[in-house]
Amino acid sequence: MRISSKLLKRLVIVLIFALFWGCSSDDDSGPTEPEDDNDNPPTIEFDPIQIPQTMQNAANSGDPGAAQAVAYIQMANMLPYYTQLLTPPSSAGKLPSTSATNNEWTWTYQGATFTLTSEETATTYEMTLTVDGTIEGHTYNNQVFLTASASKLNDSGELTFYDPDSGSPLLNFEWDIAQDGTTHMLLTTHQASPSITVELYYYADGSGSLDVNAPGEGRWSISWNADGSGSWTQYDDGGGVIDQGSWG
Repeated sequence: MRISSKLLKRLVIVLIFALFWGCSSDDDSGPTEPEDDNDNPPTIEFDPIQIPQTMQNAANSGDPGAAQAVAYIQMANMLPYYTQLLTPPSSAGKLPSTSATNNEWTWTYQGATFTLTSEETATTYEMTLTVDGTIEGHTYNNQVFLTASASKLNDSGELTFYDPDSGSPLLNFEWDIAQDGTTHMLLTTHQASPSITVELYYYADGSGSLDVNAPGEGRWSISWNADGSGSWTQYDDGGGVIDQGSWG
């Protein structure tokens, strides 16, 4: 299952932004209040999913199921980098607050103006990043670049990137963490119609599963054990088995 060059280009741009101003702040991540909540918005925490060495070795050796699993786990693990966009660089200026729970910051990068708003509700932090100007060859007219929502309990959240050309959602992350340590994540890429969805479960013992559904290209069902061994099945759009296998 291929991710379109358009989506990859957008994600590279996003990553460049994140690394640029993420490195300029001391962000440990977490939807927790910063030490001085008058200076910065709350940060969002998401612990990376560990790729078992046995799975990585199988992917390197050409196993298609292991390769699919590694690719989508790596995609999920970009989330902590993307959330750095919600931490303004040290050069950002904070605008006068409209209330104790609503705040706004603004800064410039390569001639474009970024504005981050943060709103605190009873249970969540809600954030929106907008861009105005031309950057990396794309012109934004005060457009929403991303939106995010994070639980104050640090057990769930959602982050959405928007296409600068159409203003419609491009990539969406949703996640929740159960009390037993199980991480559930749903990734949706709106690069084509219908959308591609990736549902991931990662358990406290290191085992997990992936279900990738790309209408027109079929579906992958992949699972792995705590020791990194795993199995996979590839289906067509009608549910018929195309191929299957295992590794480890």
